[in-house]
Order: sequence, then C-alpha cells, then structure tokens
Amino acid sequence: MNCTEIIIAVAAAYGALLSTWNFFQNIRGRKRKLTVQIKEGRSNSEQDIINLWVKNPPGYATVSFDSPQFILPNDEVFIIANPLNNVRFPYELAGGNHCPIIYSKQDVISGATNAGYSGITELRAKVLDGADKAYISETPFELDLG
Repeated sequence: MNCTEIIIAVAAAYGALLSTWNFFQNIRGRKRKLTVQIKEGRSNSEQDIINLWVKNPPGYATVSFDSPQFILPNDEVFIIANPLNNVRFPYELAGGNHCPIIYSKQDVISGATNAGYSGITELRAKVLDGADKAYISETPFELDLG
C-alpha cells in the first residue's frame, strides 16, 4: 500500500464511523427517558419540603408528563394536586433539562398517614408520560411520619 491508499482507507473508515455515530444519535434523539429523585429540604421561609427532581438527559426527546404520584410500600399511590412552586401539568420537559417539583413535607406525611402508615415509611415517586410510560425513582426515600 502506498501513502495515498492509506489516506483514502483512513478517510473511508472515519466517514463510516461518523455516519454510524450520527445514526445512533438520531435514534437516541427520538427516545424518551426521564429520571426521578426525591429529596428533603427547606424552603427560603424555613418550611420543610419534599423536592422531586424530574430530569431528561441531554440528547433525548422532549417528554410531557403528568402530576407525580407517590408510591407507598404496598404499591398504593397518592397524588398531591398542587405543588408549592408554579409547576403546572402536563409539563413539557426538553432533553438536557430538569424540573424541580416542591411539596410541603406535611402534605406528603398526610398522604401517607391517610393510607394507614406510621413510623418510617419508604416512598418512591412516579411520573407518567403522554404514552402512559412510567418513570419511577430508583432509590426509595425514607419519610419519618412522626
């Protein structure tokens, strides 16, 4: 092989790799993927809050999701209709963005105690997209119901 043939072979291999990369990026760009996390915190007014973080990774399609649900250990769910912040549902979340949803800790405790729970209870959060695909928090959140 001479130098010209080597350069042509390298250019062809580079083109093939770049084409394959673009193909898979286009496929990923049509997929929907959300992650959900529950965290505890305090608001600026010193109110105890439960913060749900719904994240859409970069490169994924925009996802519309409905009101989050809290999942109890027996798989029973409850919804708190109005978060403390101005998030309205259905919510459109573009790829590479996140949406914090803030609830009063007392409202979340009330939802769990109304379902018959007491003590320390593990909760998960779930959101449903427009196609009813469920995205559930991977790590349970331990809530002390007092």
